Amino acid sequence: LRAGARAVALVPEPFAAAGGAGLDIAGPQAQLVVDVGEGVTDCAIVRGGALVASQALRVAVADLRFAAMEWIEVGAGVRVSPIEAERVLREVGVGPLATWQRTLCVVGSPLHGAGPIRGTIEIDALHDALDPVVDQIVACVGRFVAGLSGEFTDEIGDSGICLSGGGALLAGMLERVVGETAMRVSRAPDPLRAVIDGARRIASLHAPIPAWH
Repeated sequence: LRAGARAVALVPEPFAAAGGAGLDIAGPQAQLVVDVGEGVTDCAIVRGGALVASQALRVAVADLRFAAMEWIEVGAGVRVSPIEAERVLREVGVGPLATWQRTLCVVGSPLHGAGPIRGTIEIDALHDALDPVVDQIVACVGRFVAGLSGEFTDEIGDSGICLSGGGALLAGMLERVVGETAMRVSRAPDPLRAVIDGARRIASLHAPIPAWH
């Protein structure tokens, strides 16, 4: 407000993610969004312009990146940057690859001395290192779905779960959520921009501050 804004509203991140994912956040039908972001995995039900149920877990993409960096350092003797770890995650995903590829080249610095150097990692072994983090993320989604009332489960039966956030871009994440929840799961059109696009959409409507409880 001191900077000159006409009005300021605090919007819950999963509510914005739902709007940016193209869900009908103002409609009477409950919509379920799971935003696997940088530091938090958010599960939420939106309906009638409100966030009516939510659950958050402080485990998300940053934890996957750290697990990859830590394992590559031990397994390949290469210290990689967060950017390289992000590239590796995007390439190998969090589930079995549907290709013949079993190894991947990584570029970083040696544990001792100057770099850069290259190393080779086993993708299956990296997946084993990532599994404990992925298990926490999908278990959070499973608990949230299992705890929903019959009213909500009936309404979201057709639309299912919408995945957003950077985690939605990782190959295998969608299938892992399907396996945990036995529900239909779709991916937001632009998962990385869902939150900011949703915030812009909400602001453009000049809507009141969304309610949640």
